[in-house]
Amino acid sequence: MMSDVMQPVRVLAITRKPHSASFEQRITNFVEPLKAFGVEVDVAVYPKKLLRQVAVLSRARQYDVVWWHRHLLPWWQLRLLRGKARYLVYDFDDPVCFSTREDGASSVRSQRFRRLVGAADAVLAGSHYLRDLAEAHNGNVHIVPMAIDLPPEYGSDLGKTPRELLWLGSESTQKYLELIRPALEDLGRQRRDLKLRLVAHKPMTFGDLDTEFVQWSPQTQDEALRECTVGLCPMPDNPWTRGKCPYKVLQYMSHAMPWVGSAVGENIVTAGEPEGDSARGRVAMAQDEWVAAIVALVDVIDDSRQMGMRARRYIEVNHERHHIAERVAAILREGLSDALVGHV
Repeated sequence: MMSDVMQPVRVLAITRKPHSASFEQRITNFVEPLKAFGVEVDVAVYPKKLLRQVAVLSRARQYDVVWWHRHLLPWWQLRLLRGKARYLVYDFDDPVCFSTREDGASSVRSQRFRRLVGAADAVLAGSHYLRDLAEAHNGNVHIVPMAIDLPPEYGSDLGKTPRELLWLGSESTQKYLELIRPALEDLGRQRRDLKLRLVAHKPMTFGDLDTEFVQWSPQTQDEALRECTVGLCPMPDNPWTRGKCPYKVLQYMSHAMPWVGSAVGENIVTAGEPEGDSARGRVAMAQDEWVAAIVALVDVIDDSRQMGMRARRYIEVNHERHHIAERVAAILREGLSDALVGHV
């Protein structure tokens, strides 16, 4: 913990979308933990009207750091921001330089990303892939992964019947389940001891696979994470998804739940080595790979239990919120100190 005699670092976090899951995970949930490390964060919403934007940016002079969340700016707004921020930190958890289209192409996004990252004093990137994108334009880039609060109780009964597969998430990602529809339907034909719990926003069916739809809520999500056997995280392979930080995988792992995800981006990093004593999850692409990975996890219980415990330990070391908060505080404090020395 930071020494009590150290001066606090005052931070103004600015976002366009204060109620988004991204802002909640990247900044809101750190406001309280950061206080323990001498960092005080105030939040401001960046409005759409120019005069109100100037008013928000004018507040930056009252703070040591501006923590800019995700939103890409046209050049003239970036110039205003840079002129008023003493120390500018850019934080992003999606490859915002791309569009969400299949090819990801967007000249406007690419140009704005390059300018904003280049203008920042420090960049906080949510994944290895995002770090690589930012390092092309800035030499002070830090990987700050998604953080999670660890449940005190974890580990479901892997030997129970039926063995429950789990998918949980938002309406925007539920469509990704179509990518593994053939695999799920194949499992429904082969295995009567399997069930899918769908904690989502709309019902879906997968042939003969017993599927229970549960409307998403914090309570139903927590129940599913405690009770289900294997987590699922399918997603397509494109420039956008390669940089995503799939939070549901971290949720599975924090509950010591073995999981299967598409062999894309951060899923590959998080799963670890596919064989041996270091695997923390399984990745697959082809439909038969999905079937084989799921069957292996539900049938070889001892291996799955060990994988789940490795996953839990990995989360404790790399994604626990208090540890991430300490890391963010050190980045902000050390970077600001270096900048002040450079201006003397």
